[in-house]
Amino acid sequence: MILGFDIGNSATKAAFFEREKCLETFTFKNADVQSSEHIEYELKQLAGRYDIEAVGCVSVVPAVTDRLEEVVDGVFGLQLQRLTSASPVPLDVRYETLETLGVDRLACAVASHILFGKTENGATRAVIALDAGTAVTTEVITADGGYEGGSIAPGPDLMRLSLNYGTAQLPNVEMVIPESSIGTSTDTAIRSGIMFGFLDSVQAMIRRTISVLDAPVYVVATGGWAEWLSSRIPEIDRVEPKLVLHGVRLMMEHGRPPEPS
Repeated sequence: MILGFDIGNSATKAAFFEREKCLETFTFKNADVQSSEHIEYELKQLAGRYDIEAVGCVSVVPAVTDRLEEVVDGVFGLQLQRLTSASPVPLDVRYETLETLGVDRLACAVASHILFGKTENGATRAVIALDAGTAVTTEVITADGGYEGGSIAPGPDLMRLSLNYGTAQLPNVEMVIPESSIGTSTDTAIRSGIMFGFLDSVQAMIRRTISVLDAPVYVVATGGWAEWLSSRIPEIDRVEPKLVLHGVRLMMEHGRPPEPS
């Protein structure tokens, strides 16, 4: 059984996998992960239910990864497998600056291709993976398994913080979904600009990317804003909350030595 971690900017998500089946997921705030005692206690509660053979992670926060590595060794007696953009993957990686590629993006691409790169009748198709959280990324995987890259943009919370930080008088508003694109106060005008601008930019990017590919495309979304976007963007075919975690599993399985014959 595999335990996989996805260490993001604000939270750490994890899942227990028995082959391709996800048995259980859980989430920590990164502030909690940095407390060894807290995460050790939590993992011990979960660890007793499963026979863990390997533990791996993708991470964009090295300090949290270091702390997690200590706890994994203490609880499971296993070395944390730190996946990187240089880890072997079942894709033809065509990204020009592999050393700067976030491994979470690569995991997202791997899972998108393996899980959704074929139609029900077995025909191959291109996939666009949208991960909408703190940052908003798209990953493009062609029908022949080529990882082309994608796009990176700020999510709503980063936009909200940048408006407050970069201006003298605009407030740091609470992020509430606006009802109208016309804000009747400064607070509602900021919310309207952020959320509807976010929605329109994501939809336009998806449509632009589909037009470039000029082929049948399946669009899968993950991340905290995935459900909200999916209900408003018809091009999104599916929401898969565990997409990156499945990518962790698949990267670990791909890098595992073959069983002795």
